[in-house]
Amino acid sequence: MSADQPPARRRLLATRRGRRALAALAALAALSLAAGVVVGTAWHDEQRRQPLRAERPLVSFLARIVPPIPTGTGKASRPPRTLGEYVRRLPLEAAAAQVIAVSPARTAERTELARLARGGFGAVIVRRSDWGRRADLARLVRQLRDEVRKVGTLQPLLLALQPGGTGNALPAPPALSIGEYATVRQAADAYAVAADAARRNGLQGLVGVPADVAGDDEPALGTRVFSTDPAEVATFAALAVRSCLERRVVCAPASFPGIGAADRPPESGPVTVTRDLDSLRERDLAAFSAAFRAGAQAVVVAHALYPFENFSTPASMSRRVLVDLLRGELRFSGVAISDDLASPAVRDFVRASDGAVAALRAGADLVWISGTPGDQLAAYAAIVHAVRTRLLPRARLDEAVQRVLLLKRSYGLLAGPSAAGG
Repeated sequence: MSADQPPARRRLLATRRGRRALAALAALAALSLAAGVVVGTAWHDEQRRQPLRAERPLVSFLARIVPPIPTGTGKASRPPRTLGEYVRRLPLEAAAAQVIAVSPARTAERTELARLARGGFGAVIVRRSDWGRRADLARLVRQLRDEVRKVGTLQPLLLALQPGGTGNALPAPPALSIGEYATVRQAADAYAVAADAARRNGLQGLVGVPADVAGDDEPALGTRVFSTDPAEVATFAALAVRSCLERRVVCAPASFPGIGAADRPPESGPVTVTRDLDSLRERDLAAFSAAFRAGAQAVVVAHALYPFENFSTPASMSRRVLVDLLRGELRFSGVAISDDLASPAVRDFVRASDGAVAALRAGADLVWISGTPGDQLAAYAAIVHAVRTRLLPRARLDEAVQRVLLLKRSYGLLAGPSAAGG
């Protein structure tokens, strides 16, 4: 533009150029908008044609706090050489889950099996109410094993409550209560058939095999007790355990150290046994001792109250019972399972979470909780907290885990460290 042009002319030219620039910008914007509409429409059309995909899989709270078992690779994380080393390497969260035995809430639902798998529990104990038709149990076992493989936790021991009669989880003998059998051999043979049924359904064992000796008076347990003769009960217990072992099935006698002289059945509330230690040694312990000599790999410990604990501490939470008597006098080296912490025999005065910690501190290896998933999670959290606050020593937890894993390994549920060094 010439400097000698009049100011009016300069203003007119500037205005025209500005209008042309604005028109060009407007045309460019319109073109961009049209292109954007076309591209955007095509993108949305393409998205509608594609299936919806979740950005991230949903993970439950329990799955986040119970991590999969680590499988170390590389020189810095060589495979453990012994079972003891394997246990010491387990994260606290995984170790705590291994000492919990649970019962399913709704086994007919796949979501319940997924919950059990994510929990990484040491054992699952099924009861009669946990499944429906006869074919359902084998299907349940297969599906649970598949779910565990998917999430990468350790396979649980699968056990069936089989005390005889209406309490049986399996549709198998003993069809009668144990006291209704005429001879020791008939009663023991019933458990041989039950062990066969357990194996067919993919289970590792039976719990609740009655080894109690009835008192001289009418027993509160009725026909759930085999005999008033300690020698007869001892013979039955030993034969039943041998029958199970011959079929590679765990057979856990109950209820240590003996509730044959109980004042009421456990389902009726807290149980009191007035026999002192000397009386228990003379009568009740004979059957358990015979079962242990026959090779019993697990035992169920009662919640009963005894005079040597001032009727205040259940046997399942008593160091005198679990350490001095069971491990010391009877030299039992297998898995000590607490009776169900959801039982009326104990739940009215001890919460399941507190009972689980108390039982483990006293020497139990598996704490059984058949209650709600909330009760089971609370017990798990209590165990983790107890170890972190040193209320429950990690060495005691590791001892319990090692016994559980040793039993799992003997039934092919744990691959890895050799038997050398434990």
